[in-house]
Amino acid sequence: MDSSQPYFIIAHKLELYAKENAILRKQLEDYGRENEIARAEEEKVREMSRREQEAEKKVKMMEDILKRVEKDMETLKEENKKLQRELDNVKAAASERFRGLELQVSNLEREAEKFSLFFKSGLHPNCLPPLPYVIDIDDDDGDNELDLLSNGLKRKLSSSEIPNEGENDGNNSDDNMSKQLKDSSYMSVNNLPPLRQFENKS
Repeated sequence: MDSSQPYFIIAHKLELYAKENAILRKQLEDYGRENEIARAEEEKVREMSRREQEAEKKVKMMEDILKRVEKDMETLKEENKKLQRELDNVKAAASERFRGLELQVSNLEREAEKFSLFFKSGLHPNCLPPLPYVIDIDDDDGDNELDLLSNGLKRKLSSSEIPNEGENDGNNSDDNMSKQLKDSSYMSVNNLPPLRQFENKS
């Protein structure tokens, strides 16, 4: 019994060591799992940190974009003001041009009315005199006359005002005609502008 005592003690110690070793292994495994959990948590923290940095970069990028947009808006406002001024100038020029065209149209209408009067008188357009003569070929009295309106003076020339050949009131008819032609108030047919064509109305 006494000789086997040390072996029993050694075996008992070995058994205790084995149990402690098992406990330590279990603790080590627990620590390993906890370590893995900690590593996973650490990875999550790093991922969150990375996402936070990316979010900060995006925020900064959006701020830069917003600043550029605000700057572009100011530029567009200035361009809009410039375009509005140009548009106002174009409208004013167009309005002025339109008034000028209206004046031209009014002048043309008056010219057309004047030409219409000459057409009704039976004259060809190429025969229109350059001075403001009003020519009336067919008067109400039936005589073919020329109504001349120049510088406020209206004069009718008819066959009754021109002496007939052979008439003699005691004076020479040629002398009478010469005297009338010398009179400054008398307007003969020779004083009219050259007319290439004119037709009498029946």
